[in-house]
Amino acid sequence: MKLVRSNFEIKTRIWASVSCAVVAGTLFALSACGALSSKERDETPSALMLKAQAAYDTGKYSEAIEHLNKVVAKDTSNQEARVRLAFALNASIGVTPLNLLKSLTAGNTSGGGSTNSDLNKLTSGAGLSKTKTEDIKRQRAALTDINKLRQLFPDFQVFQDAFLTLCTLLSQQTLSDLRAKSPSAVDLMQVDKCNEGVAVSNANVSIAALTLAIDQFATLYNSVLDSNGDGQIDVQKDAQDASDKLSTLNAGAGGSAAALATLNNATQTLTTVSATLKGDVFKLATAQFSIISSVIRGSNLPTSIATPLEKAVSALESSLSKINEYLDSGKTTGSVTTSGQAAATAANNANIKADQLLQGKTAAEKQDTCKNVYCLRSGYGLPNGEADMPIECRSVTYSKTCTQ
Repeated sequence: MKLVRSNFEIKTRIWASVSCAVVAGTLFALSACGALSSKERDETPSALMLKAQAAYDTGKYSEAIEHLNKVVAKDTSNQEARVRLAFALNASIGVTPLNLLKSLTAGNTSGGGSTNSDLNKLTSGAGLSKTKTEDIKRQRAALTDINKLRQLFPDFQVFQDAFLTLCTLLSQQTLSDLRAKSPSAVDLMQVDKCNEGVAVSNANVSIAALTLAIDQFATLYNSVLDSNGDGQIDVQKDAQDASDKLSTLNAGAGGSAAALATLNNATQTLTTVSATLKGDVFKLATAQFSIISSVIRGSNLPTSIATPLEKAVSALESSLSKINEYLDSGKTTGSVTTSGQAAATAANNANIKADQLLQGKTAAEKQDTCKNVYCLRSGYGLPNGEADMPIECRSVTYSKTCTQ
C-alpha cells in the first residue's frame, strides 16, 4: 500500500513512488560523484530505504524491518523511515492497513448509518487471528502483567515497538488527549518516550497508528472486555448485577441460608471484577480505545475513514465511560477515593447485609462470609481493619488470604 497522498487515495503499496524517485536520484548522484565507497553506499539511508522497499514488496518483512531500523538509528528524525517501519512491523504480524480500511469504509455514507454495524466493524472486522484471541481468552486470568502478555504473545511486543516508532510523529493534540484520557497508558505504553509530538500529524501516521490500535483493541475486546461475545462489557454487567443483588438482599427473601449464599456470590463476583480492573491487560485494552479516539480527533484523516470510525467510537464510549467509573486515574485501579461510587456502594452494602445476615449463624458460615467481605474490601482498596469489617466478623477468626 503506497503512502496516502494529499488526496488520501488508498493505494496498494505503502511506499510513495515520488519518494522512491527522489531516493533513487540521490543515490545515483552520490554514486556518480564517487563520494562514497561501495560498502558505504549500501548503508546510506537512501540505499537502505530502497532495500527495505524491495524486501517489503516480496513479503520479507523481517528484512525490511532490519533495514529501516538502521535508517532510524542513523537519523531518528526521519519521519518517512518511521512510518515505513511501522507499516513493516504491522505486516510482520498480519496487520494490513488496506484490508482494515476497506472494512471500515465499506458502504459508508457521510451521515446516518447503523451504529451497531460500525461497532461490529471496529471489534469484529479487525484483530489478531481467532486462534490467538482464544488463546488470550483462556489465559486472561493470569495475564495481570503487561510483560507477561508480551512474552506469551509476542505480537503485543510488536504492537508496542510500532507504537514507539510512530508516537513521536503523532500530533500534540493526540498525545495530550491520550495522556488526559488514559493515564495508565503513560506507564503501560511508555508514552513518556513520545515527547510532545508534532503540530499536525500526516494521514499516513494516523492510519498506521489506527491500524495498530484497532487491531490490538479488537483482540483484547473479544478476549478480555467482552469474552462471551454478548455485546456487553463483562465487568460492567457483573459489577452491576452484584451491586443490584446486594442492594436488594434481605434475609426474608428465600430464607437466610439462601441470602447468605447470594451475599457470598455477589462479593466473590465483585472481587473478581476488581482483580480484572487491576490487570494490565484490561488497562491496555482501554488504552488502545483511547488511542483510537484520540487519533481520530487529533489528525487530518480523510472523511471516508474518520466518519465510520467516529460512529463506532461513539457507540462504545458510553459503555467504556461506565467502566471507567470503576477505574481511578489509571495508576492504582480500584481506589475508592478516585473511582466511581458503584464499587464503594456495593462494598458498603455487603457490610450492612453481612451484619444483618450473620446474626446467630454458625462459626463456619461466619468464617466463609467474613472472608468474602474482607476480600471484597481489599480488592477495591477499601479500609479493611477490624473496625471496618461487619460487627459479626470482629468476634470470629477467618482467612485473610484472597485468591484473585
